[in-house]
Amino acid sequence: MANITQTIHSLNAGISQQPDEQKIPGQVRDMNNAIPDITQGLLKRPAGKFVKTLVGSTDTGKWFHYYRDENEQYIGQIFQNGTLRMWDCLTGAEKTVVNAIGNTTYLTHTGDEDIQTLTLNDFTYINNRSITTEMDTTTEPDTNFKKEIFVELKSVAYAKQYSLNVFDDTTTSTVTTATRISVDLIKSSNNYCHTDGSLRDRTQRITDSTRCDTAAGDGRDAYAPNVGTRIFDIDDGITIDIDITDNYDESIKKTNVDIVYISLINSLHYKCLKKAIKSNKHILIEKPACINFEEIKDIRKDIYKNKNIYFKEAILYLNHPLIKNIQEISNNENIGKIIKIKSEYGFNFKKKRFFFFLKKKNRKYFDKLSGGGAIMNFGHYPLSAFKVFNKGFGIIKKISKKNIFGSSNVEEFSDLEIEFSDQVKLTAKVSIIQNLDSYIEILGEKGSIRINNPWIPNQNYVIILNKNNIKKEYNFIEKKSLWQLTLENIEKDLTQFKNAPSTYGTDISSSIEYMELINKWRNI
Repeated sequence: MANITQTIHSLNAGISQQPDEQKIPGQVRDMNNAIPDITQGLLKRPAGKFVKTLVGSTDTGKWFHYYRDENEQYIGQIFQNGTLRMWDCLTGAEKTVVNAIGNTTYLTHTGDEDIQTLTLNDFTYINNRSITTEMDTTTEPDTNFKKEIFVELKSVAYAKQYSLNVFDDTTTSTVTTATRISVDLIKSSNNYCHTDGSLRDRTQRITDSTRCDTAAGDGRDAYAPNVGTRIFDIDDGITIDIDITDNYDESIKKTNVDIVYISLINSLHYKCLKKAIKSNKHILIEKPACINFEEIKDIRKDIYKNKNIYFKEAILYLNHPLIKNIQEISNNENIGKIIKIKSEYGFNFKKKRFFFFLKKKNRKYFDKLSGGGAIMNFGHYPLSAFKVFNKGFGIIKKISKKNIFGSSNVEEFSDLEIEFSDQVKLTAKVSIIQNLDSYIEILGEKGSIRINNPWIPNQNYVIILNKNNIKKEYNFIEKKSLWQLTLENIEKDLTQFKNAPSTYGTDISSSIEYMELINKWRNI
């Protein structure tokens, strides 16, 4: 294979430092001697650079590093005789190691592979696999040490709160004293659901706000805790209220819940929507809101009857500033009357790396009865983009499509073109069996605008203008996540007592339009 000498602009879904299992399709996973850059593509990694010499180090002994921040960076070595030494990476100077235990017998080893290290926050845990640990007869060496416990959460359930009780039963057969551990589960977004039902920023979290009440069920709950590991301080006298439920009906009926997020498989949306409306709950619903035109019309009727219910379809990218930025660039640069809006979105969910995902969630994408297929799951993206940038849909003049069906009789790939009465064309490709380019392109009479990866925009995103054969790039930065932006818009709407979302293209009327077009797209 020839060496890469140029930049490569194909980072489809951006760059992620998440573990592989948490990366989304299209994100960078494996690289050798390369550095990904969101604007310049894939760059060659620079050569190594000598920094400092660590005085007194040897080749034998387990090495490990501890990086607190850019100003505190340390590297350590556990010698085979059990001695532990630490150096400052920035200066090369050796640091003093205080041994509170008195001996380092546990750290002695013959093979460095026997030593394992794990750094969590400000603590590094060292494990010697060659030594079997056992209870010591001696008492704790220093009672002034802070009492701590290490808890590893192998798995957690969504929308649940947990507490851990440590009981003291050393003095009597009847347990009379309980020490509670303050649990602060790591959240999957920058927002959380407070116990009073309100949405709060992560930085405003207080000790009684770990409860999460939603109607989510497929693992995409915006407030749900992640699987993770955490050090918990033991504090006496703390009481933790436990609120655990596996029943969606119970969550919907709770009086302290104002809004529910429904992200079940598509075929269950209608049933859950009916229950939420009956319980007078505000609604954030995953797309598609329903799986056929009759269902969504019935939901619209119920919402119109109850004018106090807030309904929003979770087309998250429409909440992102990139929509406003594209519209402003289009107006300021005057690309002329829009001729065509093109877009693509798709992944190959049959690849080997998605095998586990398919076993768990193949109903969502490949089961007809569950509302699967590329059009049902990805069709809202190109349709909503056209509606937003064309300021609505016109009368269909001509429609052509190429749908490829799989063994489960769902559309696994589709190529669509619609010509409307105002001469504007919509072209779209969606797929669940191949990776497609992720983009929106707006073609005008005087120029064009394109944005890559608009459906899941990165913190640093680029809008490309092409006018008079001159390419111009607009760079933007948005630090907030799609979920945080969406929830902020919802909170703003509800605070202002709006019964319809202010985000264009996400209300019940738009859901009706999308489903009508999806039915035509699928030729139903």
